[in-house]
Amino acid sequence: MEIQQRKDKSVCSFCKKTEEEVGLVIGKKHVKICTSCAFSAVNRFNKIAEKDCSKEGPSEFKNCPSPHEIKKELDTVVIGQDKAKISLSVAFYNHYSRALLDEECEIGSRKSNVMILGPSGSGKTLALQVLSNFFDVPFIVVDANQFTEAGYFGDDVSEIIYSLFRAADENASLAESGIVYIDEIDKIRKKGGDNTKDVSGEGVQNGLLKIIEGTTVSVPIGTTDKTRASKFVDINTRDILFVCGGACNGLEKIISARLNQGGIGFGSATKKKTELDEFAILQQANASDFIKYGFIPELIGRLPKVVTFSSLNESHLLRILTEPAYSLVSEFIGLFSSNKIDLFFDDEALGEIAHIAMGKNTGARGLRNVMEDLLELLMFNLFSNPDPIMACTITKGFVLGEEEAIIEKYSLKVFREVDH
Repeated sequence: MEIQQRKDKSVCSFCKKTEEEVGLVIGKKHVKICTSCAFSAVNRFNKIAEKDCSKEGPSEFKNCPSPHEIKKELDTVVIGQDKAKISLSVAFYNHYSRALLDEECEIGSRKSNVMILGPSGSGKTLALQVLSNFFDVPFIVVDANQFTEAGYFGDDVSEIIYSLFRAADENASLAESGIVYIDEIDKIRKKGGDNTKDVSGEGVQNGLLKIIEGTTVSVPIGTTDKTRASKFVDINTRDILFVCGGACNGLEKIISARLNQGGIGFGSATKKKTELDEFAILQQANASDFIKYGFIPELIGRLPKVVTFSSLNESHLLRILTEPAYSLVSEFIGLFSSNKIDLFFDDEALGEIAHIAMGKNTGARGLRNVMEDLLELLMFNLFSNPDPIMACTITKGFVLGEEEAIIEKYSLKVFREVDH
């Protein structure tokens, strides 16, 4: 009888208590919840939301790190390029400060995307990687060459947002605060001289306009095939920072021509020809120069901040070998150490490595190529020894191919003392 009476009353589907025991019980015919269980559920949801806040990128900062703090982080890895690092520090500070301000005030201010100029291997991508790690936001690098205008063979520019979504582990909020670096942007400048439709140049530039400015892009969840996707999520690109970069070879000639234009006609003052190096010339690039180079005005208008990276000299390459937190030398020392080998470099050897890399004209990328070639045979032979316990010293003579590396055999006791 008692059981039948309990069934007739409103019973919480979770704690199985009646209205008489817990007060109000609400819900539909088959699922009901009491006030106690409802409050417990709300508290649980709030705790989960607070835990997830740490994954939302820059929003975790109560105040955006100052430009000085941002540059200090860049200094730990990026050698030289002080002017470029200052410019990027200010650009990132302004961008993420604006994003935080928009969240609080919903003012909808315009973002300042960035154009980076500089030769290959000068540190453009590395600087952006450091900044994305510092702000704890997803970061992707895409090659402008791979895109074509929508409807043609090749990737559509919307694939950029899907790649960022994947890099954010399909977390839409995190993706919306990410960084996109479009490399080789000079490869999509307008092509002149023929009557065919420019689907990989001007067409791609037009396709980039909306996502760079800020729009909503639907991306598939849990699949790489849009045609088979059953679920989509909307990504708003308003707070995604877009950085476009490239060497832009030939742009310096357009700038020089503008700077050196003389007066025409009787009594006009002829301007003195400006003699500047390539880096100094690129620093004076303006919108009209980029338009003459082949970029559409609408795209340049969406990239108001121009940052210029200079070519690296031999002194920079030498510092890059040893100074950064995860330098190339420390990387190889760690690799040899894991095989019970202490690796040493003479100062002259390091100088010669930098000199050889300088001759390759590929910037810092040339250093790894030189180091791999230099140590390849040593690693092949020494790493094959089951119990090496030795020291290996790289000299200038070894780098030049004039002598063997100096190899000393340790006793097990000595190695352990050195290791500690």
